[in-house]
Amino acid sequence: MQRRKFLKGFGLSLSTAWLGPKGMAGITSNHYPFSLQEIFPPITSLEDLLNEEGMVLLRVSFSSQSPEELNEVSGRIRVKGGEIHKTQAYNFNPSEDSLTANHTFTSMTSLDKSDVMVLWLKDVKDNTQVSIDTRKDSIRFTIQELLAKSQLEWQIEQTKIEVNYLLDKEIGYLDMREVGVNFSGDQFTFAIMADPQGGDPSDESNDSTTRMKVHNAFIEDSVALIKDHGNCLFNLVLGDIVDSKGQWSNYLVLLDFLKRVECPTLWTVGNHETAYNIEFSPGYNMEGFTNFFRAQKAMNGMKEILYAFDLGKWHFVVWPDPLRRNFWETHPHYFDWLEKDLEKNKDRPTIFFHHVPLLPIGIDPLINYVESVDVKRKVLDIITKHGNVKYALSGHVHIPLKASLKTARTYKGIHFINLPAAGYRPRAFGEADLTGGPVQGICLVDVHGDQAKIRYRTVTRQDFNYPESFPEFNESDYPLWLLHKWELPVQKTLINGDFEKDLEYWNKRYRYEEDENPSNRMEVRPDPETDSDKALYLFSKKRGFHIPGQDRMPQTLNQLCQVIALSKGAQPTIKLQLRIDKDNTLLDSFNGVFIWIEGFEKSYKRVNLVYSFNKMFFGIGGQYSELRTVPPQHFDLGSLWSGWAEIQIDVKSDFNKKEEHRWADLNLDRFAINLGTWTVNDGENQSIGAFIKDITISMDSNTQSQSEINGAALLPKKEEALWYGGIKHIAGEHIYTT
Repeated sequence: MQRRKFLKGFGLSLSTAWLGPKGMAGITSNHYPFSLQEIFPPITSLEDLLNEEGMVLLRVSFSSQSPEELNEVSGRIRVKGGEIHKTQAYNFNPSEDSLTANHTFTSMTSLDKSDVMVLWLKDVKDNTQVSIDTRKDSIRFTIQELLAKSQLEWQIEQTKIEVNYLLDKEIGYLDMREVGVNFSGDQFTFAIMADPQGGDPSDESNDSTTRMKVHNAFIEDSVALIKDHGNCLFNLVLGDIVDSKGQWSNYLVLLDFLKRVECPTLWTVGNHETAYNIEFSPGYNMEGFTNFFRAQKAMNGMKEILYAFDLGKWHFVVWPDPLRRNFWETHPHYFDWLEKDLEKNKDRPTIFFHHVPLLPIGIDPLINYVESVDVKRKVLDIITKHGNVKYALSGHVHIPLKASLKTARTYKGIHFINLPAAGYRPRAFGEADLTGGPVQGICLVDVHGDQAKIRYRTVTRQDFNYPESFPEFNESDYPLWLLHKWELPVQKTLINGDFEKDLEYWNKRYRYEEDENPSNRMEVRPDPETDSDKALYLFSKKRGFHIPGQDRMPQTLNQLCQVIALSKGAQPTIKLQLRIDKDNTLLDSFNGVFIWIEGFEKSYKRVNLVYSFNKMFFGIGGQYSELRTVPPQHFDLGSLWSGWAEIQIDVKSDFNKKEEHRWADLNLDRFAINLGTWTVNDGENQSIGAFIKDITISMDSNTQSQSEINGAALLPKKEEALWYGGIKHIAGEHIYTT
């Protein structure tokens, strides 16, 4: 059965009609021109569940309810009164999870890791029965029962199983004539506005009304650039249309601004289009996007958040990036749609629009404030598969123009460009920009046949051309961008602990490097005392050209790591020498040098020990380092102000210092040793430098020792020496608190 095509019922003229000739006249924050039910009618029957291919999509999720255990569930899925057309697994780790062609499965989960399966069912009826038979229990339900409740849940020991249907009513192909683009030919220009992030400064529910006034002024200037160009076929807003958390009042202001461009405007979902605590369950819950859907409907008559369209010889894909917890776990069918769309259009040159960058930019927000490794890798695998995607254009970063040009990369044939913002001020990347004036503005894409050229125009009407080729991004140079730490190459023992082979075998993160006086250094130098032995030198300082509140996160990227195998019963003892660079270290400021030990049982993190000198960021590693499952244990390296210090770390004894911990109960197969420096990147011109050399690791299971520095026992880090990264909004910007 084919699901009927939903036609768009409103055209471009609608926004002008209801906004009035002066924009917001007569409209209040309580006035909603559309209800969500008008855009997406309620699901009441089996026909409402069918996708465009006439199938029902089911999502099955496995998650752990215990922070202490790695949970395993295995079994088989059967369907009676219908047929499983295909299955797909998401977030499955091939080394410990499986989904076979005959629909048997094994899933291992932790508190921070869920596994998801999608089932495509054909020939479905109301009484079609689905069975999930595990070793410990059997679950059965009919499609009618699922339709009545939208989501069904069970718990088998510590594993929670959820089942809900998936819908595609917000996914589709856009006929550009429906939004007012009546064009035939293969030469045209279109505009892109990244991160306008404006809104209503009078709405006190906004996080920061002061900065909103600044954004609005630049949005008006950016809109004027498009209007004055006079030849843009359409305008695409690349996410973060509004600031704060998607309040309706902010959408009203942006509708007023964007209708002035005098060409059709398309929208991309970014991370400010919804509330921060948006929920995507139970069921297939899209209510958190209500304000976005209503405003988009008023802007251009559309209802899609994932869509594609064609113009000339080119294909275009608009990919949503709400950057909200569990979004991709609850919308896994988007990946399948993307894969089929690019397969269908593999002979067309394609531009991929997405809000959050898929390649590293080199500042800390782009480790914690991007998609997970699994999502980045999945999207990159799909869009690089056929060679048809020529450009991937993103926003989110509020990147300076110079940094935009410096970080543009080519990866597997795709040119990746992160664009400066249309409204938001650029972040501090530590160096002067290409122009002394503001660099907010618009991107202009000139299409000629099967070729496209990218240029950028600032609000001061200066034009900058992106080159036709960029440096290659080599994922092996920065493996932590697309690999979990437990996926890194595992060495039998530590290699190159004396740094005689420079940084070989050590895994680094990508750091943005300023042309002069870089704020982070990672290099091998001669021992400063003997001038003969080699030592690792690490240095971090607050970035130059500081813009208060714009970096938002501490700098912790200046780190490298190596992963070493552990056999059953092994008790690693780590020895090294460390020396503080006194000439380049400011004591009692929020910076430090650290040695960070992580232990893994397969993909499950079980050990998290941090040893540091001076101050330390409590949540080192950020939101993707399983802080909920295993909070860090912090230890102090004491005074290091007098030359080289001998450090010994006994991992077992330190792990056992928490009452609930027992090293003997662990089943670790690998651990990571991380070395790094960090700075809060705020306040005074803070800096720290350190040398590390002669790292050795022994695995004697009979070792009875303790962690010490120069023979003195290491103590737990005092609370006042830890920084937790709290943020307040003062004068319109993010200000750090302790």
